[in-house]
Amino acid sequence: MAPIARPAAGPSTESPGGPRRGRLGDAGIAREHGTLMPVRDLRPDLRPSQFRDLAASLPPWTHAIGAAVGAAAASATIIVAVVFFVWLAGASGSASAGEALSAGIGAWLLAHGASLSLGQGRADLTPWLLTLLPFFAARWSAGRLVPQDSLGAARWDRLGGLRRDVGAHGIAFVAAYVVTACVLAFLARLGGVSVSLLGTLFGSALLALLAYLFALLSQHPLQAWLPEGVRLFRRRVPFWAQAALRPAVWGALGALAAGLLLVLLMLGLNAGRVLMLYRALQAGVIGDVGVTLGQLAYLPTFAVWALAWMAGPGFGIGAGSTVSWSLSQPGLLPLVPVFGALPDPGPLPTWNVAAVLVPISIGAGIGAMASRRLRRLHAAPTTLSQRAAAAAAAATLAAGLLTVAAAAASGPLGAARLAHVGVAVPAVGAALLGELLLGAALAALLGGVRLRRKEGSREGAAPVGSARPSKLRRRGEQSD
Repeated sequence: MAPIARPAAGPSTESPGGPRRGRLGDAGIAREHGTLMPVRDLRPDLRPSQFRDLAASLPPWTHAIGAAVGAAAASATIIVAVVFFVWLAGASGSASAGEALSAGIGAWLLAHGASLSLGQGRADLTPWLLTLLPFFAARWSAGRLVPQDSLGAARWDRLGGLRRDVGAHGIAFVAAYVVTACVLAFLARLGGVSVSLLGTLFGSALLALLAYLFALLSQHPLQAWLPEGVRLFRRRVPFWAQAALRPAVWGALGALAAGLLLVLLMLGLNAGRVLMLYRALQAGVIGDVGVTLGQLAYLPTFAVWALAWMAGPGFGIGAGSTVSWSLSQPGLLPLVPVFGALPDPGPLPTWNVAAVLVPISIGAGIGAMASRRLRRLHAAPTTLSQRAAAAAAAATLAAGLLTVAAAAASGPLGAARLAHVGVAVPAVGAALLGELLLGAALAALLGGVRLRRKEGSREGAAPVGSARPSKLRRRGEQSD
């Protein structure tokens, strides 16, 4: 039998390190252009560099789609894995594996602001600390998409000079994230967890958009991406209103921090009762860990409730429940250990009214920050009316942000008595607006008095130092 002929000429198919030697199973023979060669030599080269070259050849918007899908899948996998592990440890009763997976997907969607149906009721109370997980996952993925700034980049003139590549990446990223969230909502529905489609669309789109915007601002200022829009804002918006933006954000964060400190203080003072409720649950070690993680996810919500208590209207945990300055009437509470930190039922001391000084002090801090910001943005000396306008605008904007937080920290958590949990949003918003404005007005007035004293002291000291120069000028004029 004649030996198999190898090609004598032409480009070599051997690797630089020597001829390729396959295993016995790779010794198959194929015919190509009249010659015979091993099948292994016809296999595609799937080295990592080939994948990078293939990815680089794809359109840029496909990278945004892959980043969005990867971010949503990664954060959802973490939450589902935690819920499934708790179920696997036997801490979730008689639920099936499919129901546990659907519950994990439902928790991920609830973190995006979607509403879950629970039999006759629904759960609409968002665990905002859990929301940070998908947000930072989306923020990290979006950060890898942000193109470098260049002067020659094409822009959309009608959208404030927005760079076209930045806009295309953002649209593709947000759309892909929303589609992924809808697919996960459909999978959760297959497992018995009903999710609101409108909440899924709005919540996932808002989270993806904010993550992309934060990724943009972390690398370059807004003026690099939206130059015409920034110029229009600085030209059309009064400078005292521009000075109110940053103090309002910091003031709202400070108010939430004050509420968080109150929550931690009450937990420390009532630690024994909280531990007693943990023992009453009898959920085991894994179950206690799961309950603790669930309560930590709602820590920002508890901070908003504490802030509502300091503002005056207070909060409630179900129908007929109220916790305010003068009265604690929690009613029949679910077996959640953190609720052991609530004050005992009955009248409360009258000195609790002093808690209103906290939002008033925060308003004063907002007013002082707005006045300093105003002096930085405006080169000319500012008047009392301008400082008062900046302080009032900052306090109003901070109250608006806190009102949104109060609305996000309220909603149904079941049926019947738990159909509404949280605060009365209009009452809390009005109380915070009045208290913050009062503090901001006091800060503006005190700042005006200090400036007048400084100006008066300067005017009183000016003639002493200027007498001699005036005499010298007169002598020079006479000599001329």
